[in-house]
Amino acid sequence: MMNRPVLEVFVTLFVACLLSLTKANTKYADCGSVSGKIQSLVVSGCDSEDRCILKSGSTVSLSASFKSLVDSNKATTVIHGIIGGVPLPFPVPDPNACQSSGIQCPVENGKSYDFSYSLQVKTTYPKLEVDVKWELQDDNGKDIICAIIPAKIV
Repeated sequence: MMNRPVLEVFVTLFVACLLSLTKANTKYADCGSVSGKIQSLVVSGCDSEDRCILKSGSTVSLSASFKSLVDSNKATTVIHGIIGGVPLPFPVPDPNACQSSGIQCPVENGKSYDFSYSLQVKTTYPKLEVDVKWELQDDNGKDIICAIIPAKIV
């Protein structure tokens, strides 16, 4: 039989391992997912802060699981940085999510998908708080999914 201090350490480590395996989704707000439903969304650098910490010079990865509510021949990634309430378009090097993000197109109604995307936080970006509006749009320009992710560039 284990003595009490060893048992307490074991239980603490076990709980810590469970918590790391069941890591919560990134804090986000759905901003109008019309053609789909977000099932989970995780952004690197968003472990426990109110805002995702995006380190200058690093690469940030986003992964989302979603269920499509429409058929669509394509899926397009659209990103805006919202500063002072004004959405500013962010250039996406390859917006075709069917080629660059692991989604098999055409997207089918009722089917679940896993999306992944990496984005470089350039050292030239200003250090500020920004809400990132990330959208995945169908071939009619409607949001399959849309998420506002509070972030801070440091």
